[in-house]
Amino acid sequence: MRRDYNQRMSLGLQLQTLEKADLIRLATAAELAYLFRHAMVQEAAYGSLVRAARRRLHRAAAEVLEALYGHDQPLTPEVAALLAQHYHQAGDARAQPFATLAGEAALARYANAEAVMYFTLALEWAQHSPDAAPLAALYAARGRALELSGQFTEAVQNYQALGAVAEARNDQRLKLKALVQEGILRSNVNPMFDPPEGHRLAAEALELAAALNDQEAEAKVYWNRMNLHRFEGDNTAARANGEQSLALARAAGAAEQEAATLNDLIHVYGTLAAWPEHLAVAAEAAQRWRTLGNLPMLADSLATVSLWAALRGDYDLALTASAEAGQIARSINNLWGQSYSLSGTGMALWHRGDYAQAMQLTRECLRLAGQAGYIAAFVLNGAQLAGMLADVGQLEAALAEAQKASDFAEAHLQPLRPMGVSALALAQIAVGQLDAAEANLRTVPVGDARGLLWAIAQLLKAHGEMALARRSPEALPLAQQQLAVVTEMRALPLEVEARLTLAQAQRQAGQWPEARATLREARRLAEAITMRRLLWPVLAELAGVAADAGDAAEAQTFRAEAQAAADSIAAGLPDPAMRATFEHWAAGQIAARARNLQG
Repeated sequence: MRRDYNQRMSLGLQLQTLEKADLIRLATAAELAYLFRHAMVQEAAYGSLVRAARRRLHRAAAEVLEALYGHDQPLTPEVAALLAQHYHQAGDARAQPFATLAGEAALARYANAEAVMYFTLALEWAQHSPDAAPLAALYAARGRALELSGQFTEAVQNYQALGAVAEARNDQRLKLKALVQEGILRSNVNPMFDPPEGHRLAAEALELAAALNDQEAEAKVYWNRMNLHRFEGDNTAARANGEQSLALARAAGAAEQEAATLNDLIHVYGTLAAWPEHLAVAAEAAQRWRTLGNLPMLADSLATVSLWAALRGDYDLALTASAEAGQIARSINNLWGQSYSLSGTGMALWHRGDYAQAMQLTRECLRLAGQAGYIAAFVLNGAQLAGMLADVGQLEAALAEAQKASDFAEAHLQPLRPMGVSALALAQIAVGQLDAAEANLRTVPVGDARGLLWAIAQLLKAHGEMALARRSPEALPLAQQQLAVVTEMRALPLEVEARLTLAQAQRQAGQWPEARATLREARRLAEAITMRRLLWPVLAELAGVAADAGDAAEAQTFRAEAQAAADSIAAGLPDPAMRATFEHWAAGQIAARARNLQG
């Protein structure tokens, strides 16, 4: 004790001497550290100390900081980080709790690389503790930080490292944690998505969770299985597993897991067109996240509501939910949430024919996604941007965006590959590259789009458009299949799109009375949900059907209505060059659609 006291006194005298010599100064309360006046002097002074002295210096600095700022007030992230660093350099296990706090603070502000660094530091000390609980939490937190920074391979390695620690300790609960955490990654759309491995992990985890009587872990495993089935396209199985997860989470009192399961059931019920259940779980998920104070997930939940509302044609709800999601995400500097919140907004504005704002916000969505590591946006929103550009006649730009979306899916997100290929094929058809489009579509047969509602509809549309361009008899059954899918799902904007494709196929087949009925329903739906995007093409096709029937007066009326609807969209394009391109392109499209195909 006397020796330790003397060492501390010696260190204190050294610090006082350096401060009196004006080589260092005691920081203000905001800075919370000794600052060297000159970096070269700092390096020379520190380098002159032997290792043991350095450790004593760091320990003394940490203890002074902890005494000053660690007892009578909550630790700030800056203080926690300094304490972690000093105690770690001192070789003192007291580094662990402070590194954990620093990591959690970094993760909360999305400083993911910093979070990984501090969680790794904390893990160095936690490995020596007999208590397994901090190990499980730290590996999970480090894995989350790695995932958010797009380091998915490293995240898998992190969870597998936890499994190795569990084996070394013969700790079955740690092993279960490792299985569940890796299962989450294998069950969702990311570069590590692996259904066979996901199902294997789930089976092993379920058996172990039952043996340990761990209901919360069982709830997580059924949640993983829900998402596996969802992205494999079996939403009936996804629903059963999701509802089982929800029941288990509620029985275990696992509030976070309950909210997480509710959040993903929004997608499952939406895909199944179980809209009452969809709206109920959406409302409950938002309420749960608010109660838990989990703002990132509240923003995520509201953004999901926005996206599905846009798909249903409820554009007012889409814009309202998106605005709240974006406001929450901005308030906490959550770039992921900011990006995702713009998906529903972009789709709603696009369908309403507000192309300028829709394209601006979709580009902003992609920009933020690049910063946040929200990689699914590069396919989903990239394809959406390609569609917007094609709609206004910017065909080469649309082709370039579609190519980027397809290439990214091919390289990084195989589950979204059908979406990328469909977007690219549609753009290729638009510019007349029919052979290239046909070759692309051969790589993704109609049955290969699973799980994602808009991906299924988009792939069927791409195959149908290809058949129309080739004047193939397959165009009609493909269009009928597309309509059947979206009608069952009650996605009104997709139904308008499917009816337009079907009417074109019916006209090609000489079924003009059927085409007229199909288009009149498409018009009714488009006007009911204010879907200006497709109203003018529908009216132009109605003009063509009237021409097919020999009714020149009706054909002229519909053609004039189509032109007026297109003019209303042109008026909303502030860029003169884009407006001129659209006006020229729309006029050509109206003329082509309105001509008599039977003449």
